[in-house]
Amino acid sequence: MFSPQSQWYLLSQENLTNGAAAADDYDWIGFDPRGVGSSQPRLSCQANYFRADRVSYLPASPALVQTWLNRSKAYAAACGNASAGLLGHMTTADNARDMDSIRAALGQNQITYYGFSYGTYLGQVYSSLFPAHVRRLILDSNVDPRRVWYRANLDQDLAFNRNIKIWFGWLARYNTVFQLGDTERAVENLYYRELARLRTQPGAGLIGPDELTDAAQQAAYYQQTWPDLGRALSDAVNRGDWSGMEVWYQQADTPGDDNSFAVYNAVECTDTQWPLSWATWARDNTAVNLEAPFMTWANAWFNAPCLY
Repeated sequence: MFSPQSQWYLLSQENLTNGAAAADDYDWIGFDPRGVGSSQPRLSCQANYFRADRVSYLPASPALVQTWLNRSKAYAAACGNASAGLLGHMTTADNARDMDSIRAALGQNQITYYGFSYGTYLGQVYSSLFPAHVRRLILDSNVDPRRVWYRANLDQDLAFNRNIKIWFGWLARYNTVFQLGDTERAVENLYYRELARLRTQPGAGLIGPDELTDAAQQAAYYQQTWPDLGRALSDAVNRGDWSGMEVWYQQADTPGDDNSFAVYNAVECTDTQWPLSWATWARDNTAVNLEAPFMTWANAWFNAPCLY
């Protein structure tokens, strides 16, 4: 889920006339990588792929597995039909060359670069292709370039699980506010009980187990989401009010707009060769899920179009 979204990479042109804080010492240049945001053409394969009537991520039966495999294959085919002319030109190396054209347009011999998540890999590729054009690199939460992309996503499942447990512990610390449990284990157990219940009894509105997982994932990415997501989870569990969690799901999955997901597939599925045997995916994700159940199967199905 290292999604190449438009807000994730920033170029900077140094301005040494201002000696104040580091942010003031740079002219910040943001850009939409090819295919995403305001770039044209803007990729889309199946706009409603993340609609709220999805079957559970958890592969509890052969029928569920086949449903997800069918969905993933159909999505890959739709991407091929919708954007065949662009798909061969969406790799990270292509994006790095675009960055260098921005550098040239700015009239700069060197740039300073800031990137996080996928942006760390983009920065590594750029600096490998154009080492003389880099002054400084700031890379936050580095992707291991030796493991892109199949193994990197399995690694990420472990990190997600660690982070969400930290959030559960934070909620427990403020149990007088959230009333979700007074220990990390108590909050964790409550979360997974609720997830299991939603598989047979969806929450009011649009929230099923997949939607709750996708919404809660934001807490594993960004600490600033913790208070509001905690309130949304508390309202859902303690008052039966799922409206707040529905907002988080809508923000995370953008049903009706699959642009970010389409670009994710276009980049990561073509950057490197993914395993083409579902048996390999099933074996590896089953093993990781034993240690990291929070996002493993959600992430597996997020990436599954790369099978095809």
